[in-house]
Amino acid sequence: FFKGKIAEVRVWNKERTQAEIQANMNIELTGEESGLVSYFPFRQGNPNQINTLTTLYDEVGNYHGTITNFSLAGNTSNYTYGRVEARIPKNNLIAYLDAGLTRSYNGSGTSITDLSGNSNNFTVNAPAYSTNFGGILNFNGSSSTLSLATAPISGTNKRTIALWVLPRSISYYNVDNFLYAGSTSNNGGAFGLWVNSNNMLYFWGHNADFSNSNLYLKMNEWNFIAITYNGNGKLTLHVNGVSNTANVTLNTVSTSLMLKQYMNGSFAEMLIYDRDLSPSDLAYIYNQNKDKFPPPDGLTQNTAAISAQAIKAAYPAATDGVYWIDLPTVGPKQVYCLMDSKYDGGGWMMAMKSSQSTTFNYAADYWSTANTLNATDLTRNNGDAKYD
Repeated sequence: FFKGKIAEVRVWNKERTQAEIQANMNIELTGEESGLVSYFPFRQGNPNQINTLTTLYDEVGNYHGTITNFSLAGNTSNYTYGRVEARIPKNNLIAYLDAGLTRSYNGSGTSITDLSGNSNNFTVNAPAYSTNFGGILNFNGSSSTLSLATAPISGTNKRTIALWVLPRSISYYNVDNFLYAGSTSNNGGAFGLWVNSNNMLYFWGHNADFSNSNLYLKMNEWNFIAITYNGNGKLTLHVNGVSNTANVTLNTVSTSLMLKQYMNGSFAEMLIYDRDLSPSDLAYIYNQNKDKFPPPDGLTQNTAAISAQAIKAAYPAATDGVYWIDLPTVGPKQVYCLMDSKYDGGGWMMAMKSSQSTTFNYAADYWSTANTLNATDLTRNNGDAKYD
């Protein structure tokens, strides 16, 4: 008996305060919000167009509903434009993968579903699924890939390819080590993005037309990366809200699109548009979604930070104690960290400690050899220890 519009339905398992409700009542949620058990943003339809899908998807749970007695055509009795500001613009969106939405990936299987409705489903090869950040795919740096046999855009057509990734290391430095569209060889015409040994991003459009972007991947942090092409020789690379351009002629073929196996790190989302999004469009996406991907806090093994200094910079109120640190060549280890600013600004990691013993005398090999001692003793108590 209701005549009107409904923009969203949100179901929580907690009593929300007035301030909490007001904080995001006009903004589409990320799905990561604490206590959110069902979320119906009604975004699986095309506004004011002919629609056929009658399932109303719960984007954070499995309480899917059914749309009954809707004509699904025109600007009434149908999906129409709503009041809530979209987290991701849908205009010209031709592929949308999100490991955090169960409708796209439920944690297992070899396919991740395109949520744009265009059936550009990608093949998932070997990454491990984790529920961190609402759902991510972890690449092992040697065999994990995400691929589509036929790229959704080819030739010199306009496009945008954007993705959220958290790289920990790159295991191979060459032109096809990161994001690649085209034939098996760059000589066959391709469109790609690669990373050099200093973590600088290079983009290229055909054969050996490489272009230095002067933009860098941040290791052990989430990066929002987008490549746009205007159809007339202008490529623009965007990284975390910063842009750089190059004139590169595209001559791509439609044989593949692949996130390559040489990244050791995590993947969360990919967006592909058949238009070149403006810097303001991409800044909007970045700002709307960056709270979903906060800097690693070091509180768990899966959120290990690159250093105590990085935790201190991202979380100034962090207190002294044991944190997970992703140590180079070693991996995540627990380390006692001094965060109090009175210690020369804070952000220090314990490397060794000594009691009044002779363990660390001037001739001890602990000073010059890659070894550890009592590495599980993470306290400031009297004792001898050396850490990774």
